[in-house]
Amino acid sequence: MTTPVILLHSLGSDRHFWHDVIPHLATDRVCALDLPGHGQGQDLPAGAGLEFLAASVISEMDAMGIRQADVIGVSLGGLVAQYLASRSPDRVRRIVLVDTVTVYPQQMRKMWTDRSALVRAAGTDAVVQATLDMWFTSEFLGSGSAAVGRTRDTLVAMSAEQYARNCELLAAVDVQDDVARIAAPTLVVCGDGDGPAFVAAAQSLAAGLNTASLEWLDGRHAVVLERPAEFAQLVNSFLADQDVSESIAMQANNEVKEMRDVNNR
Repeated sequence: MTTPVILLHSLGSDRHFWHDVIPHLATDRVCALDLPGHGQGQDLPAGAGLEFLAASVISEMDAMGIRQADVIGVSLGGLVAQYLASRSPDRVRRIVLVDTVTVYPQQMRKMWTDRSALVRAAGTDAVVQATLDMWFTSEFLGSGSAAVGRTRDTLVAMSAEQYARNCELLAAVDVQDDVARIAAPTLVVCGDGDGPAFVAAAQSLAAGLNTASLEWLDGRHAVVLERPAEFAQLVNSFLADQDVSESIAMQANNEVKEMRDVNNR
């Protein structure tokens, strides 16, 4: 049976982030989730950390009867994926980390803290343009793509307090020590025009994980939305290659077992 694929979105989005990607994925067992504070997800309590988001994913997997999944996460979702793979390795078979970090540099930590104060004072409208400029190339912003409109509308509709709490979570997050415990095969994907912190993190993640590969796509922080078909093809190839490797390993193990059985007769 095909392993289910769990999709985890970025800050200020929801499960509809994956609207243009899902049709290109070579599996029909795809579950796009709303993280706490987003969409129809539960509220994020004040002061909650990454463990709360990870627990919410495990809870939803349990509710759907999913014991183990391949997890794909973008930005905030990528942090959750790293946490899950390191802390609940039996629940995660493979991960795809997109435009994400392990810890934010001090300047960006301050940005998240400042942004939380800004949206509490002026609402999420105040961060729409900065988000669009960070996520998309100027060419894509001017293309009339529905993805840009969905991004804007979802962010505007989000609770300012929930957005602020997620910003505070990002300002404090640090999974550097968790990464060393990740054994799941990993694909790292990053937009080649993303911010320096994300580009550096992609290179660091790929170098620091024993079973990781790194792929670049032409775009910025939301390269998944600019290049949905190309991104999906990378994922499809990665998962297919891992399936073949696992099949070969299983066959080899069976052959060894058969030889032992013969020798023990």
